[in-house]
Amino acid sequence: MPVFSADADRIDADLVYRWLSEEAYWAKGRSRAKHDAAMANSRTYGVYDEDTGAQLAYARVVTDGAFFAWLCDVFVDEAARGRGIGKTLISGVIDDLEPLGLKRILLATADAQEVYRPFGFTELSDEFTWMARSASRDTLAP
Repeated sequence: MPVFSADADRIDADLVYRWLSEEAYWAKGRSRAKHDAAMANSRTYGVYDEDTGAQLAYARVVTDGAFFAWLCDVFVDEAARGRGIGKTLISGVIDDLEPLGLKRILLATADAQEVYRPFGFTELSDEFTWMARSASRDTLAP
């Protein structure tokens, strides 16, 4: 049986770094320094094998603690997929954030919309257009 934890000290940072920098399409090539900084400044979550204690999944959340949260870097070890580990992870994250009374939890996914729908996530249909900006001035038009 998988066990959810919101204890940041339990996260296997080396394993999570390998997962994200080598296997996750959105984070391949991420530097260790940036990875560690992101973890240190986020709420981090894991799912673990009850018998061995091995980490099976990871997620992190960036939040202001009042209105907004961004769920990101969700990853389930390939060998653990198809066993409900991702559902355990997302359910635990939502339960952890619920007492904050946030207005919105956002996430971005290229291919896992059906994983998140049962938890109430929907495509945005706001009257607003969401925009993004690269942090590097080198990418800005003159």
